[in-house]
Amino acid sequence: MRIVFRVDAGQIHHVAMGHAVRCLALANDLRTRGYEVLFLMREERSGNAFVAHQGFDVVLTESRDQIGQIARLHPDVAVFDVMDIGDAALGDLRAKGVKVVVIDDLGQKDLSADLVVNGNVVAGNHHYTGDVGSSLLGPSFAILGGDFDGKCNRRSSATLDSILVTMGGADPRGFTPIVVNSLVEKGIGKDILVVKGPAYGDRPIAKNMETGIKTQVRVQESVPDLSMLMVAADLVVSAGGRTAYELAATGTPSVLVPTAPHEVEVAKAMVAKGVAMAVSDADEGCLRRELVALVQSTSDLETRRRMADAGLRLIDGKGRSRVIDALVNLGRNREGFGWGND
Repeated sequence: MRIVFRVDAGQIHHVAMGHAVRCLALANDLRTRGYEVLFLMREERSGNAFVAHQGFDVVLTESRDQIGQIARLHPDVAVFDVMDIGDAALGDLRAKGVKVVVIDDLGQKDLSADLVVNGNVVAGNHHYTGDVGSSLLGPSFAILGGDFDGKCNRRSSATLDSILVTMGGADPRGFTPIVVNSLVEKGIGKDILVVKGPAYGDRPIAKNMETGIKTQVRVQESVPDLSMLMVAADLVVSAGGRTAYELAATGTPSVLVPTAPHEVEVAKAMVAKGVAMAVSDADEGCLRRELVALVQSTSDLETRRRMADAGLRLIDGKGRSRVIDALVNLGRNREGFGWGND
């Protein structure tokens, strides 16, 4: 059986790497179950290479005829995690006998789909119109990798010593050096570990530090298991996308830095639920004005413990399995589709 994922990744405006990461989380499980999986993507070197490195075939999209190209690949199921496919196009694909799954974050769309998955913590983003067969809505369906299945943060330091900085796979806004320099200049944290995403490139991580600075800044890339770094940190400064859900699932206190407008609402929702602190807008000026005070507000151990407990209550890390089960059931309902032997 063949499943095609239509997704983009890399240095693409408002896309970055998170969409591909969650598709890969599903794809790896499906491949383990014996299904054929391939990816249809816009050409972007770092994003294409990131997916191909996981051992999946990547077909470059002909953007003017994406639906026709997908149909020519003869999939049983097409999974869309992009923002620019219209209702009519999806309906055309369904009319060809292909089951259509849409993974979305924003809602407020008119869709034609057999299944819609939206794990957004913001309830106002769950509204859809159109011909939608079924929906999986809310953080119980947040798609995280296997590394985040029930792993929680058992480490609690009385002082704020170890800080992890991870601004996503691409950090297209270039916020990483602003975060690192701000923390070092104020002497916050003894050990700052920066995770450099696969699409970050050769941009600098931080400016040259003056002699006498006591904070140790380390940089790591090609991290095999980010969850292990999360649970080892006293605090994480992170972008406000997919990583925010991973942090909640590991019970890791965090300060979120939205890098795109849709991440602002996610960050606000996480703050409202007691899971995180957050910069108020996806703006460099807000980041510079607010970051240090927010990080300092988490220095109290009891504050961080409350954030950790709230995160574990919100995200249990099992959303991927629930979505896989829904895909399996969707396939069982398709005539001639052989998922039923699982």
